[in-house]
Amino acid sequence: MMQRIKALAKNMLPSGALDTWRRLRANLSNTHEALLDAKRHRLLGGPGEGSFNSGWSGRQLETQLTKDYHRVEKGLALRNPKRPFGVEVEKRLVVGLGNLDGTEAAADSYGIFATSALAALQSWNTGGDADDSVALRVNRDDVFRQADPGEPAEERWEHFFSSRRSVRDFDDSIGVNMADIEAAVSMATHTPSVCNRQAFRVHVYTGEAAVSVLAQQNGNAGFRSSIPVVLAVTVDARLFSGPSERNQRWIDGGLFAMTLGWALHSRELATCYLNWSMKNSQSDTFRASSGIPAHEDVITLIAVGIPPKNFKVARSPRRRLDEILVQHD
Repeated sequence: MMQRIKALAKNMLPSGALDTWRRLRANLSNTHEALLDAKRHRLLGGPGEGSFNSGWSGRQLETQLTKDYHRVEKGLALRNPKRPFGVEVEKRLVVGLGNLDGTEAAADSYGIFATSALAALQSWNTGGDADDSVALRVNRDDVFRQADPGEPAEERWEHFFSSRRSVRDFDDSIGVNMADIEAAVSMATHTPSVCNRQAFRVHVYTGEAAVSVLAQQNGNAGFRSSIPVVLAVTVDARLFSGPSERNQRWIDGGLFAMTLGWALHSRELATCYLNWSMKNSQSDTFRASSGIPAHEDVITLIAVGIPPKNFKVARSPRRRLDEILVQHD
């Protein structure tokens, strides 16, 4: 019956009207799916730290405590951390830890890490004592060590993946060879993409251009002056179509950005991903000021450089495997 109705409508509509109707229906479908995405985010995501209070619990509490304990780790991993810092972070950690009910939540790893981060922050702010268990000391040669010819392949690859850490301390006396950037981008082009559309793009900024770009991202102020190269990973939104692909550009762009990070690591370049969780107006301003076309969506920024001989990195504890891997028989 439905097919007969569609056929009848097709015959009755004037020339060109059917195409107009199809475009209208596609636009309505795009809008409908976007609204459903927004509703899901509103219902399941946290309301935002601006409204954080003693009523937060469960995963939303875990989200805020994790964000804040990691802020402490990142702050103490800087070459010259501010003192004091993290006033609002400390307040939220105190409130959040008070929300743990002493049963299952208190035993969760995020509660343990948040507790130690709070203690480290207070120790640093009051006495200038740095806790090396929260911000770990590492050596550049250990991070980029050459594999022993007799080393088992699984151990070699385990070290490669586990040794890449976000670095917030670069040796500004050592320049980055652009040939290494080009080689890494070339390697990353092998990232899979939907229907091989390869929508990813990389914008490279150095010198004053890098300074301008970094000033528009809010997570690099503590080490901005030492960053020699910034990459902006984007995707061409024109290479995706229809409501079913509304999120695909973020997937393809994210895959490419991660592959690029591994490729840079293989060239012995340290990286720090700088998230671009911004409102549309901020992205519009950024594109206009940074030479990025309006049809490209910003996925992330990546700080790139060579770390000093010895430096510190955030603890960044990993979740247990049984929290991540779910087997279905």
